[in-house]
Parts: sequence; C-alpha cells; structure tokens
Amino acid sequence: MALMNVVFDQLIGSFNGDTGTQSTLGQKTSFFDKDGNSVNQLTARLQSNIKSPMELLELNLIVVIIGMFTLIGALINYLLHLRLEARARCLVHDRPIQHVRGLSYRVRYELQFNAMNETVFCESTKFGAESISAYRTVTALVMAENIRSRYESLLQ
Repeated sequence: MALMNVVFDQLIGSFNGDTGTQSTLGQKTSFFDKDGNSVNQLTARLQSNIKSPMELLELNLIVVIIGMFTLIGALINYLLHLRLEARARCLVHDRPIQHVRGLSYRVRYELQFNAMNETVFCESTKFGAESISAYRTVTALVMAENIRSRYESLLQ
C-alpha cells in the first residue's frame, strides 16, 4: 500500500505539478495583478491542485482494484459451485430410494412400538381391575365383623 502511494505521488505529482506550474507561469502579466492571484494564493492553489488528484486517484484506484478482486473471487466461486453441484448430484441421485427404505423401517418400528404399547396397556388395565377388586374384598372383610355385629344387634 505504501509503495502504491509513493508511485502515485511521483507520477501524478510530477505530471500535474508540471502542467499546473506551466499553465500558471504561462499567464499574461495582467493575471498576476488581479486581487485573487497574489503569490501566496497562487502557491496554495498549486499545492492543492497537486494533492487533490492524487487523493482522488488513490482512493478510486483502490476501490477499482478491490472491485476487480471481488469480481474474480465471485467468478471462481461460481465455477467451483458448479463443480461441487455436479458432484453432489452424482452422490445424491439415489436419495428417493433411501427415503423409501427409511420410511419402511420407520413404519415397521412404529407398528412394533404400537403393539408393545397395546400389550402393556392391556396388562396394566387387568392389574388395575384386579387391584380394585382386591381392595373391595379387603374392605369388605374388614367391614364384615362390623356389619355382622350391627345386624345381630338389630335382630335381637
């Protein structure tokens, strides 16, 4: 970057400085007698005339170089993308078969899981029904003595 600045300073400065100096020195004498053309103002104008194009060209040239590299990078990216896409299509062309195979495995395991859940549910409902029946039996046996004594007292 610094080397580029030095080159631009030399090229543009020498070209623009020579042309600016020549055009200023080539003016008629009446040009130097005007109010806005004193020695100090002309010197400042010559310095700014040299610096302005250098600053403008440095920035613009850097932007152009960045744009060229971006364009080259985009072109390389596009070409590599096409190659990778072709490879991916070669690898993935049998994907529908794999999807059908995966679906059949999933359906089979889903059916086995449903059958296992149904068996567990049936056994748990049987166990629940037996537990409720046993609870009633135990409750009835506990209450049997109380019921018999109350019934016996009613009969007397």
